Amino acid sequence: MTLLEQLREKTRTSNQSWYDYLKEYKSEDMDNIEIEDIDYLMRNMTMSTNRLGNVISNWNRLSRWCDFLGLEDYHYAICDDCGSLEYQDDMATAYDDMNICRVCIDDNYTFSEYRDTYVTYDDHDEENEHYEDDYDDENVYRYDYNVMDILDHTSAPNERILPDTAYYGVELEVEKRNTADSDTTYYVDQCFSNPRFAVLKSDGSLSNGFEIVSAPATLQAHRLYWEKFFKSDVIKQLKGWNTDTAGLHIHISRTALRQLDIGKILVFINDTKNESFINHIAGRNAESWAKKSPKKIMDCVQSSEKYSAVNTSHYHTIELRIFKSNLARLGFHRVLEFVDALVHFAKQTSISKLQYTDFIEYMEQPNVRSQYPIFYGWLTRKSYCVGKPSRKVDWSDEQNNLREIA
Repeated sequence: MTLLEQLREKTRTSNQSWYDYLKEYKSEDMDNIEIEDIDYLMRNMTMSTNRLGNVISNWNRLSRWCDFLGLEDYHYAICDDCGSLEYQDDMATAYDDMNICRVCIDDNYTFSEYRDTYVTYDDHDEENEHYEDDYDDENVYRYDYNVMDILDHTSAPNERILPDTAYYGVELEVEKRNTADSDTTYYVDQCFSNPRFAVLKSDGSLSNGFEIVSAPATLQAHRLYWEKFFKSDVIKQLKGWNTDTAGLHIHISRTALRQLDIGKILVFINDTKNESFINHIAGRNAESWAKKSPKKIMDCVQSSEKYSAVNTSHYHTIELRIFKSNLARLGFHRVLEFVDALVHFAKQTSISKLQYTDFIEYMEQPNVRSQYPIFYGWLTRKSYCVGKPSRKVDWSDEQNNLREIA
């Protein structure tokens, strides 16, 4: 019998007040408390105003009951549309800061690629009506195209996939050089067409460029399916590092992360003590496009602004926006290896060990550094680590692309 059923029965058949019964229940039977019980208590057993006559918000009611029952209120959220109480993990985010339950999302909202958040159907139609896409190129999709219509989660052939395997979605922004051919986008697109691993999309933040948006893929798949692009001649018609506009954004699948892991990543990336180290890896301190601010572990349940260093407003992913665009093969894979290493570091480290020195100590472990030969090699060459760069990596490639790597 749930708390709700027992409460109704107890108050009907005895003179014991519900408050006294809840105190007794709290000490003896906490494991049976369900979200429906908390919702009932909020709606039926809380005064709507305080002693001063001020209205008590639903969130304050929730917080009070969770505090009384000894529960953590950050596990729950109230739908800003219908007012229903749901688990935080089951919520979506609309307009960057609204908590919306899945029922309301399905009924009233659609995802806007332009705003990078859920919006109402009316607002989405208005966007499409007034949007003027001046990027007229048959090889480049509109900014709001859903790439998952033609892309799928991708792994390397014969790769072992586990339930918590991390998938990474890459958005590589590039500008076309002034000398670029008119068919540049065609040849870039062909690099990812067989198999179809990425598509080109327009991006309003670029002057004369586009972004290459990959399928959500494992690290091994990214190592495999970007090779044709990095070895092609068309890359010479593009630029990334030497621009003020182009970035490299990496999405991490939420299925690979616990909420605690997300909280650790938020703290690590935003900690001012780690700032110099993070900026060195990222290649920039882009406050306009990737704002940093001190975080707590608890912030993992909050939806961030789009232009945060770690964007948590997406339903299926978290997004790292800190990196500068990089068209050098080693520079690009260095960033991907760092992100994968960060994910595994967050899963293993404690909340008291989130300094960059803790991360470097983690990277020095032989079984770890062997997984990330490019990133670990960069760490040694920049004197963060004491080991030697892997002999398996052709470091002459870095020397040939210094303008793109820095």
